[in-house]
Parts: sequence; structure tokens; C-alpha cells
Amino acid sequence: MLLCLIDLSLSVEVAYDRTRYMENVFIAQASIFELPFEKEFFDIIFSNGVIHHTPDPGKAFQNMCSHLKPGGLIGIYVYNVKPFLREMADKAIRKVTTDMSFEECMEFSGKIKELGKSLQKFKDDIEIAEDIPVLNIKKGKYNLQKFIYDHFLKCFYNEEMGEDISVLINQDWYHPKYASHHKREEVSRWFEENSISDIRFVQPKGWEHSGFFVSGRKKI
Repeated sequence: MLLCLIDLSLSVEVAYDRTRYMENVFIAQASIFELPFEKEFFDIIFSNGVIHHTPDPGKAFQNMCSHLKPGGLIGIYVYNVKPFLREMADKAIRKVTTDMSFEECMEFSGKIKELGKSLQKFKDDIEIAEDIPVLNIKKGKYNLQKFIYDHFLKCFYNEEMGEDISVLINQDWYHPKYASHHKREEVSRWFEENSISDIRFVQPKGWEHSGFFVSGRKKI
């Protein structure tokens, strides 16, 4: 089985260095809009967190599907639309951070990480007594840091992942020029318009406000 890995960035050099001794691995630096392969070439295509960082996610998905064999499987992960105030905050903050230099945004991401870390020191849950539908807040008990993170402001921190990875995850959110959010209905339409059936959405517990994995099979 041939495994092809594609990315637009210089990360392909790291990938090549780590897989150069694997005869069945092919690494290419290429745009998702101009893939260097024949149409209907792949049996399986998987794109994890890529197309929402392009200027036209629907077109990116369409181009991937054109390279998928009839009967082949395709799977993607995309960001979903956030709760009302979180969506507003993301848009307002990203207007500033996308114009920063890489180094400036890394500094900002480090401070945001520290905010998340500080919030995690509050161990007692907060309780929301009633649903607030306009803000997409449901009644129940919440960890304070996760409640702020999900509904108001991305301030990622995960002790197990460590300080550096936590900073990079914030950086990946705030610095890319493109970072679109999508509803299930929109993504389902992408699949249907490209003759992809057996559509399945998977959203792990705790990812309700993050994104979803979607898969399907190209009709024969």
C-alpha cells in the first residue's frame, strides 16, 4: 500500500526525514487545490484540520473528492461554529492576531496559555441553573476553565501536553490567516454535492464546541 502525505508548508521536510527509509511512503509539498496526482487516484483520503485553514474549504473538499476512486473513503476534521459570545470573541481577536508577526502571536499565545493555566487552579465547578439558548449555554455543572474556553475565549492549557504544545495550540488558532467554522448542514452539503454517501459525523465527548470528524464513501 502506498501512503501519500501532502502539506503546503516546510513541515514536509520533517516528514520526509522521518519516513525516508519507508519505501511505501511518498511526501509532497503541494497545495490542496493543485494536487500532483491523477484524478480518482486514491482509495482513502483523510484531511485532519486542513481545509478550514484554506480560503475556500468547499472547493478544497471538492478537489480532494475528484482524486478519490469510486467506492473510496474520505474523512475530514473541521472546526464547528462556536457558541455566540465565543464566536464574536474569536472574530474580534483574530482581526488583531492575524496581523501580528509569528513571534508576536507566539508571545500572545503564551499569555493566553497562562490565563488558561490560572483558570484551571479553580477546582470547584460552577453551576448554571437554566439553559441560555441565545448564548448556546446549557444548564449544568462546569469546570471554570472549560466553561470560559468553550463559551467565551480560547485559552488552551493542558498539563499533560505541556507548556510548549499548549502555546502552539493557541498559536494555531489565533495566527493562521484563514480559520473558518462550519455547521453540520453545510458539511453534509459538501459531501452530497460530491457524490459522497454513508455520511457519518463523529464528535468525541468534550469536543462539542471544537469540531467534528466526518466520513463517507464515494458512490460507484
